[in-house]
Amino acid sequence: MKIIAFVNQKGGVGKTTLSLNLAALLAEEGKKVLIIDNDSQSNITNTFFNEEFDNTIYNVILKDENLNNVIHRTSIENLDVVVNSLASADINLLLSTEIAREMKLKNALTKAKLNYDYVLIDCNPSLDLNMVNALVACDEVIIPIDCSAYSLTGLKNLVDFIEKIKVLNDDLNIKGFVLNNVDRRTHLYVDIKEVIDEIYPGKLFKQEISLNSIFNKMQFRRDSIINYKKNKAYTELKELLDEVR
Repeated sequence: MKIIAFVNQKGGVGKTTLSLNLAALLAEEGKKVLIIDNDSQSNITNTFFNEEFDNTIYNVILKDENLNNVIHRTSIENLDVVVNSLASADINLLLSTEIAREMKLKNALTKAKLNYDYVLIDCNPSLDLNMVNALVACDEVIIPIDCSAYSLTGLKNLVDFIEKIKVLNDDLNIKGFVLNNVDRRTHLYVDIKEVIDEIYPGKLFKQEISLNSIFNKMQFRRDSIINYKKNKAYTELKELLDEVR
């Protein structure tokens, strides 16, 4: 079972979009996939379910609820979700005095004895205990980067933060950076690409994800890319998935 966390302390870079759609593509191929909605905005949960859940990852982290009890099947075959709610925004404050607070998610995963090929963790945009728990629990990290003027702001801090977590997780590895929302009408993405290649050689995925209105449409319709196979985004995400495996 491979566990991959999608992280960046910058919001709006595509963590949720990438984790959700790569998970859907893996499930489409017949892989058993679990998405852990580790973001209090609960966008993954809201995409698949039109209801509020009382029993969520909040209960797993703070009340030792068995992870299996907060897993729900989605409309996509082979794809399940650990649901979340806005209440999890309080986790950082409430965890602050807990012993082994960084290990809560990892211990929950071990206790649950899950049977999945992939577990993808969608993280909140903050260097906090939620992200620490995801980094301690995962094998690999994928860092989405949007092609905006401020895209590289804080990137070094994020990488340094991940490196420090290796004290708690020897196997932690940055799988790579994904350039997202690439607008080829400008040359800014080329500059960003060159900077990343220079500072982190070999860590930038070859496949970029283009700026595409289909993602906004999918969010509005609570949908995934597997229902838009003729769109360019489907091909790009499939190519990216080949690198992610």
